[in-house]
Amino acid sequence: MLLTVFGIVWKLKLKNVTDQLFLRIEYAGENLDICGWSENNDGILYFFLPSGAERVTWKISGTGNFLLDGVKLEDGGECSFENGKSYTLTEESGIFGREKSRRMIIMQSEGLGSVFLTTASGKMEYILEEKGNRESGSAVFITADGAVDYSGSFEEIKGRGNYTWLLDKKSYSLNFNQPVELLSLAEDSQWVLMASASEETHLINRMVSEMMREAGIEDVPNSTWIDLYLNGEYAGNYLLSQKIGPQEKDLNGGWMIEFDGYWAEEGKPGFYTEAGEAIAIRYPENANEGASEEKYKEIADFVQSVENAILGGETDGQTDGQMELSWRDLADEDSLVKKVVLDELAMCPDGWNGSNYCFFREGKLYFGPPWDYEFAFGNQLPWFSGLQRPRGFYHANETKWYKALYQEEEFLDDVKTQYREFFEPYLRKQAESALDEQAEQIALSMKMDAVRWGKAQERFGRKLDNLKNFISDRLDWLNQEWLGIPTEEETPWYEIHLMDGEEEYAVHYYREGSYADTEMLERDDESFTGWYMDPECTVLVKNLSEPVTQDIYLYSGWDHSISRRKMLIHFMPLLLLLAALMIFITTSILLYFRERK
Repeated sequence: MLLTVFGIVWKLKLKNVTDQLFLRIEYAGENLDICGWSENNDGILYFFLPSGAERVTWKISGTGNFLLDGVKLEDGGECSFENGKSYTLTEESGIFGREKSRRMIIMQSEGLGSVFLTTASGKMEYILEEKGNRESGSAVFITADGAVDYSGSFEEIKGRGNYTWLLDKKSYSLNFNQPVELLSLAEDSQWVLMASASEETHLINRMVSEMMREAGIEDVPNSTWIDLYLNGEYAGNYLLSQKIGPQEKDLNGGWMIEFDGYWAEEGKPGFYTEAGEAIAIRYPENANEGASEEKYKEIADFVQSVENAILGGETDGQTDGQMELSWRDLADEDSLVKKVVLDELAMCPDGWNGSNYCFFREGKLYFGPPWDYEFAFGNQLPWFSGLQRPRGFYHANETKWYKALYQEEEFLDDVKTQYREFFEPYLRKQAESALDEQAEQIALSMKMDAVRWGKAQERFGRKLDNLKNFISDRLDWLNQEWLGIPTEEETPWYEIHLMDGEEEYAVHYYREGSYADTEMLERDDESFTGWYMDPECTVLVKNLSEPVTQDIYLYSGWDHSISRRKMLIHFMPLLLLLAALMIFITTSILLYFRERK
């Protein structure tokens, strides 16, 4: 009986408030429940609300009793709140009438649509186990002003991304059985929910897409920012976008490829060119789409002919009568020129291999819409930290096709003309005003996203400044190199060197007056004791909260005894087991000889 009572009390004790207290938001004909979120069971309880809710009420599950600033909450009662204000939530629970108080904050987005996805299982565990796992479910799409835009089923949600899939905040593919029009974007059956987990402004991908659309690139996916909820839990600010795919004009003999090296790993069709370019065949992929060995050979042969023509080799039989065709006869020059300008501006390492979709249209290789420019315009992973600086050419030296094209004076003149007439003024406006306007549009949503994913809220503004400064400095540098326009005043850039003794293993670049990214200093190792100003590791750097105004050298400190102690603790059970086994064997042997004696 005592054990039973103890079990009941213990179960009540463990019951989480997020399983008992919800907010219900009401739209026309739709009631949607949102659960609270807390970084840990005793931390601040947050509720993240979307834009445009007509009515917000409390929903209390089970026998929970709650007081908000001393006033009892009623199931179905109105929830009146001030956005971002801290309240005291008191929970009365258990057979002994225990009370537990904690802070509670309700945050609400503004000006953005919202997407509510409910999986068939009601959970995300299966999808998050592995990228290929998928589930069906139901979806509700709400406009920014609170109108129900879509309510119905979806065919599947599944994870997407390569490096980004390894991050906590995931991107997803969302597919429907038939085309649906969502949030006035377009009618399509295949959609993407882009997390932008490594790009803290959430502005770059959409800026690039809209820029290339205005530049005249065909079939750029439509996109918009939304607040995403998965099974009632807020997942953050996402970019809802159409997925790049073949259009109606591509279905009759056309094809689509991507310069991407993951096709073999994914078990999809693809090939390598003679110069080593990895090409994934995205359409046709199966027999229903017209795929065959002959079709794949036709695609590979044509792409090889384009490569040969650009790099100066044979065009592999591609001729017009008796005259050998140039690359301009085989590839669409206008789209290729614009692609080159974009990649050199953005300094995106994935711009060529990994974010490069091409189509066969009207007998030529057409360079299609951009995709996934998350690591661009100075926002770089540590192993590409050299691209944090807005100076120098990257793709002109790194990408074989571009390197060859840069040697053609006529092509380079076309690049400079496109840059001068469209790209430079477009991006200059982005840096001076347009990005600020877009940042203001998503500001409240990004505050919620920062809390949900453990980011300091001031980082949004700092990352926005970094983006604008990179664009301005990059334009100034290209104006000098391509247009011969000197820069009146050049802002210095400084280096932060991360040292391990005398060995330098990373360098990061910062514009004068910008703030160092503290995440670059984090080390997931218990032996790491911090960063020091001297090689002997005697002067500890407590923080880098001041703007960068000079080159900085930081030295990593280590206490390897911690690793040894940790290893000893880790293997202690095994050592004890071996010791016990040795004692048992020794005792058994002694007893055996004693009995024999």
